[in-house]
Amino acid sequence: MTDTNKFTGKADAYAAGRPGYAAGAIDFICGLLPIGAAIADVGAGTGKFTQPLAARGCEIFAVEPNGEMRGKIVARSNLHVIDGTAEATGLADQSVDAVTCAQAFHWFDPEGFRRECQRILRPGGRVFVIYNRPVDERHDEALAWWNSGETNSARTKIERRLPDLQEFFGPGLREERFPHTVVSDAARWEQSMLSHSVSPLPGDAAYDRFIESVRAVFARCQVDGTMSVTYETIVYTA
Repeated sequence: MTDTNKFTGKADAYAAGRPGYAAGAIDFICGLLPIGAAIADVGAGTGKFTQPLAARGCEIFAVEPNGEMRGKIVARSNLHVIDGTAEATGLADQSVDAVTCAQAFHWFDPEGFRRECQRILRPGGRVFVIYNRPVDERHDEALAWWNSGETNSARTKIERRLPDLQEFFGPGLREERFPHTVVSDAARWEQSMLSHSVSPLPGDAAYDRFIESVRAVFARCQVDGTMSVTYETIVYTA
């Protein structure tokens, strides 16, 4: 796994602002697994994908290397929080029915992750790679100043991972898409934008300029104090 400190100082913003995932994606994944399946959610972050899996009655092992992010995951009887990485989860051999990673695969060493999945999965176990992809450009517009004017960075970032995903899963790669809409007020929109790994922290030289860009997008696009952004949750598996 690459630098585990990328999100240090951003856990609060991530928990408060990042969108959840389409319910249909959770239904799809759970429908392919046994009832009460044991799942390793790797790169769990603050638990955005972990919590809805646990709510379906699965036994969840939330693996997250960043202490601040891990501290935001609310443990429950069927949700266990683990300090580990994609390449070294700390889980026992053949201990889970599935591995999920939501908005995290691009941080992993694909070959190291593959070996770890093979080690911890039970026979017939599955891997699911999940991404939230903004359908329109407003999400990226607020980050455009950082990306030299490339307003579609978040969408192309996922597309650039396709060769890695195709190699990871092989010829049986399957892709399913589930649309959903996130409605944000000004505070949530700002926190969402501050949660990105490339976003400056308070005190950074670029912070004021960044916040100005974020607020300008919201002011132009909001209707009655809220702004709707359409996403699609993409699930890759084989």
